[in-house]
Amino acid sequence: MSKSAVRSLKAVCGALIAAGALLRFVDLPRKVFWIDESTTVERVAGVPDAEILSAFKSRAGVPPSFFAPYRSPNGAWIDTVRRGIAEDPRMPPLYFLALRAWMSALGSSILAARSFSAVLGALAILAMFRFAALLFPGMLAPWLAAALLAASPFHLRFAQEARPYALWTLLLLLLFERFLALMKEPTAKNRFLYILAAAMCAYTHPMTAAAAAAQLGSAVLGKGVEPGARRSVILCAAALLVLCAPWIAVNLTHRGAAYTWYALGTNPLSFIMSLWCVNIGRLFLEFPPERAVSSLTIVLSTLPFLILIAASFDGLLRRGSPVAIRFLAATVVLTFAAVAAPDLLLGGQRSTISRFLMPMHLAIEAAVAYYLSELVSGRGTRRLAGLLCAGLVLAAGGWSSWRYVGSDFVWGQGSTAPRAIASAVNASAKPLLFVDLKENSTADLVTLSYYLADHVMIKPLAPGESRIAAAGRAPVYFYVKTGSLARRLAARGVRLDFVPVKIEGPPDAALYRVAVGRKSPQLR
Repeated sequence: MSKSAVRSLKAVCGALIAAGALLRFVDLPRKVFWIDESTTVERVAGVPDAEILSAFKSRAGVPPSFFAPYRSPNGAWIDTVRRGIAEDPRMPPLYFLALRAWMSALGSSILAARSFSAVLGALAILAMFRFAALLFPGMLAPWLAAALLAASPFHLRFAQEARPYALWTLLLLLLFERFLALMKEPTAKNRFLYILAAAMCAYTHPMTAAAAAAQLGSAVLGKGVEPGARRSVILCAAALLVLCAPWIAVNLTHRGAAYTWYALGTNPLSFIMSLWCVNIGRLFLEFPPERAVSSLTIVLSTLPFLILIAASFDGLLRRGSPVAIRFLAATVVLTFAAVAAPDLLLGGQRSTISRFLMPMHLAIEAAVAYYLSELVSGRGTRRLAGLLCAGLVLAAGGWSSWRYVGSDFVWGQGSTAPRAIASAVNASAKPLLFVDLKENSTADLVTLSYYLADHVMIKPLAPGESRIAAAGRAPVYFYVKTGSLARRLAARGVRLDFVPVKIEGPPDAALYRVAVGRKSPQLR
């Protein structure tokens, strides 16, 4: 490939990298703050759920501003750690402490909560470039790898939400880079930097263990590895285990508090395998969750990317360096096995949650970048095929990312229900909104509080309450997440009217209003 053609391709990739980095900051407050993000800001605030509920239930009614302290870093730093230990020890504290510092400086708005991830997501693009440059020196692969990550709708999503995955992505790439540097030069400095990166990564997400195990395995079992490098990796693994011992102990002693819904239930193997394929394809192409898009369309659209990934690893095994082969293959296999094996042996759906497989996704993108780099560096038909393939992959990612930025909700995880329902309630002069605490968590209340106007009164629906005390307010609304509440109220003589509200995404909540003419309906 001529030097001018190389420069042109680098310029295109550079433009995509810049556009992808900027796209992470576009319309950050636009999407409805979904429940996991509300859980994040609650943990940053450090107030236990029980305390929030107790304060809420002790009042005759509260305005939305009542919940403002529970989405702001007002308490002590140790409270952020304590809440995590008590209510979700599965997720380590580093991200939440870092976000606390960020929000302490920038405020408690949705923009402040999400902008931290946007900055991390932009830095991750540069980290991918540095990692690929070490893994594939002297090739176009670093430019293509960074462009693939910049255009990926999968990575864009986590760069625009208040969750730990943008930080984890950045730290994983730094860990990958430090591992390669340690294998090349096993000095004391590189050992220290590797341990530091690994510890930060581990205190961000527990699946770091799979990535670290892959690195240990590729160093210990790989042929041709220098003895000094092998010893260094073993020593670093031992040091990492010691550093992570406190949080391992926390998980062992508080394992009953961890959220384990994703480990429960059984699904047909064919269903699980189809989700595996679709989730991998989402690295490069994501459809808006519209009813017009059929499952068959999504599966068929995924196939070309699965073929590209298979070809990439075939090319890597044939012509790649031993270090790249061992590292990328071990990362893919061990990361996937860490969640797929328990599903296949014990049942569950861990392996269908794509964000748990972040180390594998990054390794796949690096392999694809290597393969495309090889193709475009060839001649004739091979080069043309490489340029066409790279263009289509980057265009698919760019189209998906642009559609995602313009969406009003997090695809596959939320809907516009909280904001749409809040808008309908806000339109009334003196509304009272009942919330059933059997159906709604504190995170649901925090989410609603972002969108409800302060003239709205929110009140918990107590199970033993004999009357709906409207306190001179009208109309009286009910925020309903399942049909059971509406049926229970109807069975007790409460006449409700359904309030039609336009909701994008899954209709995971609904709004009902007490029928006109019943001033204080009985709850029998």
